[in-house]
Amino acid sequence: MKAYSLDLRQKIVDVYQAGDISQRELAKRFRVSLNFIVNLLRRWREDQTLQPKPRGAVMKPLLRPEIMQFLSKQIAEKCDLTLIELVELVEREHQISVSTKTMSRMLVREGLGMKKNALMLRNVNPKESDV
Repeated sequence: MKAYSLDLRQKIVDVYQAGDISQRELAKRFRVSLNFIVNLLRRWREDQTLQPKPRGAVMKPLLRPEIMQFLSKQIAEKCDLTLIELVELVEREHQISVSTKTMSRMLVREGLGMKKNALMLRNVNPKESDV
């Protein structure tokens, strides 16, 4: 959800300062949560700002481009590697420990395909399996 506009924030503070109105009434009047009103007025009193707080942290990817190239090469050579096997490969070759979830996100981001499940059966021709 996007942060409320500065215009709305300013209107809320102006109405609160101008009249004898409770925070609950402000929340109803502007159709926002009481928690938003409480936090906005506290931020206004303490920091004299209506700017929303920064959201989320920008993290550098754990798997650098050279590691992603290594993974791309490994997947091209052996396309049935599982996430767990890829994590172990990276740990062994590059001494970087990542979770399977991180590995999955990085592969999706780079557009690299892979085997979906360690327990998945290999592709077998249906006629061969009936024999």
